[in-house]
Amino acid sequence: MATPCVDTPHPRHFLTWVDMKHTLHRFVGLLMVFVLLSLGACGYKKFETDDTQIKTYGAELLIEYQRRAATVTNLLNLLKVQPDFDQSKLTEVIDARDKAMTIDAVPDLLNDAQELKKYQSAQNALTNAVTQLLIASQSHTELRATPTFIDVQAQLASVDNRIQISSERYAKAVQDYNALVQTFPSKVTAYFLGYKERPDFVIDVQSPDRAK
Repeated sequence: MATPCVDTPHPRHFLTWVDMKHTLHRFVGLLMVFVLLSLGACGYKKFETDDTQIKTYGAELLIEYQRRAATVTNLLNLLKVQPDFDQSKLTEVIDARDKAMTIDAVPDLLNDAQELKKYQSAQNALTNAVTQLLIASQSHTELRATPTFIDVQAQLASVDNRIQISSERYAKAVQDYNALVQTFPSKVTAYFLGYKERPDFVIDVQSPDRAK
């Protein structure tokens, strides 16, 4: 009975396949080294620094808004007991404050463009309502001369000023970060590491002296 003929790889062909496999492994290894070096050269550390800075500035900004809400509450408590004070102005501020406080001021808020827009709108509405409230208080001469009112208004002016500074600092940090994400070659780093553009944060806080 004849023995079946089985093709066997020629030794030279086998060695060639092994060599190709090793070459492919070396190529992949070199490619990975190149990518890592490229990421470092294209701003990896800059991304890390900017990302940390944005988180820090964002947290500080949200804290200042929470402080303002507490200060506005103190102002409302002071004005509620004043005779003949415009109740409609008080109601507008209460509604604006409550609406602003229904949005959780958590760090993730700054990464959600839609929720951030709602938050900005609510804060702007509160700013406008408080401004009108302070304007209405100008007709109450005795009230404006009391140390308690002067102190609360000074606290409000101070927190408004800190909000302005914090918002400008945060907005600048986001602007620089987004420019890094959009610009070649750092955009390559952003693509590989998952860095994405962040929503802009622009709030126009009126002057602390708005009702003086």
